[in-house]
Amino acid sequence: MNSPRSLALLLTLALAGASPVLAQDDAPRAQDAIEGRNSWLRRALTKVNAQSAQHVLVLTGCGYGVTVPGGYVLTSNRILPPNGRTVTGVDAKGGQHVLLIHARNLQHGVALLRFEQPKGAPKPIAFGASKSLKVGQFVMVGSNEPAPIAVGVVSAINRPVDKGERGPSGNMLQQLFSDGSNQGHKRAYPRVVQHDAPLEAEHFGAPLLDTSGKLIGINVAYPFRGSSHAVGIDEIRAVMQDLVKGGVQGSAPAAPDRPATPATPRDGQEDERPWLGASVASATPAQLGKGHAFGLVVKGAQGPAAKAGLKKGDVIVKLDGKPFPGIDAFAARLNAKSPGDEATLTVLRGAAGVEVEVEVTLGKRE
Repeated sequence: MNSPRSLALLLTLALAGASPVLAQDDAPRAQDAIEGRNSWLRRALTKVNAQSAQHVLVLTGCGYGVTVPGGYVLTSNRILPPNGRTVTGVDAKGGQHVLLIHARNLQHGVALLRFEQPKGAPKPIAFGASKSLKVGQFVMVGSNEPAPIAVGVVSAINRPVDKGERGPSGNMLQQLFSDGSNQGHKRAYPRVVQHDAPLEAEHFGAPLLDTSGKLIGINVAYPFRGSSHAVGIDEIRAVMQDLVKGGVQGSAPAAPDRPATPATPRDGQEDERPWLGASVASATPAQLGKGHAFGLVVKGAQGPAAKAGLKKGDVIVKLDGKPFPGIDAFAARLNAKSPGDEATLTVLRGAAGVEVEVEVTLGKRE
């Protein structure tokens, strides 16, 4: 059990706007937080969210929104009725507010709502900075209740996404995550903040907050299991003046230029893509220790991964002797291989983080 002193220290760091630095022994508890369990980190961030909850609204039948300066509410455009004019927002105290759909920005997929009666409206939230985010930094998805919707870590920043994309590199992540959940993007986004706080469709529009409770983005999608996407607040602030003017602005972006990725096999065709057989999640700084900027913690192993000896809790830090800067790069390099090829995974194992090499012979889906 954590002492009140350690929780107070963590909360002090959070209120100061710093991401907590965790000891190696705290790694399992940090991972619990990412999975949304009642861990020590989640309890500390719940105290921060309790202060931010006053700025968050539940949009009846839609999702979430957050109050911003000028008597407005910022949300995701995708959750709003296409031809609607108003929605109802419920604040943390249960008060109901009629919100006029003031503006939509199709390029970034966000919308601005306006209070019909500004008197009595919740106060605006303070802005943070998405451009200063770091991979591995703790974030949370804010709610209008005492506890946040979810907590997690940043896994990529300034990441372009394509319409219909089913993973950072074609369909590779569908194979990495053993449950096969892979929703795909409904539209393209020029840049997003990628994090692994778990979301559902009813959470779209909810604010992405840093550990001091400041707004750093608006959640817009969860294209595949283990990854959620938010439009960074700095992207939104760049178009805020236009949003305040009202109306529909811009157009949905064309798919960003990307290397060609293998197409999904059609019915009746043999799937020749490699299969690792591991379910993974972004590792926390505590799990990585010193000397590693990014890694993937193994949540489960089956097929080729299990046969090779990959274990739950292993942290993958290198592929074929080389580190990878993010889950995109890891998936792309695996996807370049074929069934039957060898992949050498360097993993950190156990509480001491001992480096072990695991030789995996990649399989293929039956």
